This record gives sequence, C-alpha cells and structure tokens, in this order.
Amino acid sequence: MPVRIDIRQIAFGQPELLWLLAVPALLLVLWAWRLGRRRILAQQLRRGRTVPVRERFAPLGDLPFWLCLILSSVFLIFALARPHGPATAVRSGGVDMVILQDGSASMYVQDVPGSRWRRSIQFLRILGDSLSWNSDRIAMALFAHIAAPQIRLTKDPNTFFFFVDHLDAASPFRIEDETTWDTNLEQGIYWGLRLIERDAGKEDAPPDKE
Repeated sequence: MPVRIDIRQIAFGQPELLWLLAVPALLLVLWAWRLGRRRILAQQLRRGRTVPVRERFAPLGDLPFWLCLILSSVFLIFALARPHGPATAVRSGGVDMVILQDGSASMYVQDVPGSRWRRSIQFLRILGDSLSWNSDRIAMALFAHIAAPQIRLTKDPNTFFFFVDHLDAASPFRIEDETTWDTNLEQGIYWGLRLIERDAGKEDAPPDKE
C-alpha cells in the first residue's frame, strides 16, 4: 500500500531548532572553498613540477567524507525539529469477476485451432495468470440448456486453475446429451448474478453445496 506525502504541507513540532542549519551551511561554504583551493593547488603543482612520470591527483581527496558528514548533520537537525504533515495512503482494491462460459455443442466447432472450447480455455489461463490474486476474486458458471456453477467467488488460484487444467480437452456438457444442443444465456446470467449476490460480502466463499 503506497503512501504519498505532500512536502508542501510539512510542519515542524520544534521549529526553533532549525536555526542550527546555519552551522552546516557555513561548513558547506567552507567545503566548497576547500574544493576550489585543492583544484588550484593541483594545477599549480602540475605546472611547477617536472617529474619523469605523469602525476595523478585525486579529484576530491578526503572531501567526500566531509560532505557526507555535513549532509548527515542537516538531516539530523531536520529530524530533531520533528517534521510532520498529512500523508495519503493509496489502496489498490481488488475486483470480483464472474466468468460465464458457454459449454454448449457450438463450442465443439473447430473453426479455430483445436476447437472453440480449447481456445476459450487458453484465454482463461491467460486471464488467471494476469491476476494478482491478492484481493482479486473470480467465479465461474457454465451454461448450455441448463447452467452449472463451477467456482464460487474465491481468491485461491488453485481452485481456478484446477478447473482450467482438468477441463482443457472438452466441455463437461457432453455432446451426446440432448441438453448440450441449446444455448440458454438467460440461465448463465441468472447464475452469475446469484454467485455475486451470495458471495459479494464474504472474504472467501466456501464450496457450493447446491
């Protein structure tokens, strides 16, 4: 859960301590003077000395240590002044998703590679892989002439992928059954709404007993 802090609205519980920032400010000016002085001396040495090999001078020497010490003192003074301000916690809510899967005889048609059923299962697998499963929940109902709820609203990915793995080949509505030769979308929508109504307020749904 990311937290956002508005720097413009930060206040200090003990603002009288902020005057101490004058000390690291003076030290920072002194540090900058030492840096400039060091570079001038290095240039003078290069011009005024003749040596058989080229001399190398460290560009900063031990100055980075003192710079870090000055900056740490600045943060210490800010901490002693007790800064505080409003913070906004951003919550990313999950989604409740109900899948209505057509399982009628038309899903056996092979006008796509494999069959329409196999193609739809491939899509469901991709959909399951794209969910975070932290607060997202998913439910599923199959329908042909009748509807058959398969998964109650759950955030357990194993429940969802168990269905995808074991019904990859064909629909549970067998093509030999007479009820498979009909597509009753009304029944599918009815059971989809029932899954939402029964489990919308639950943290995780128990297995369907109906």
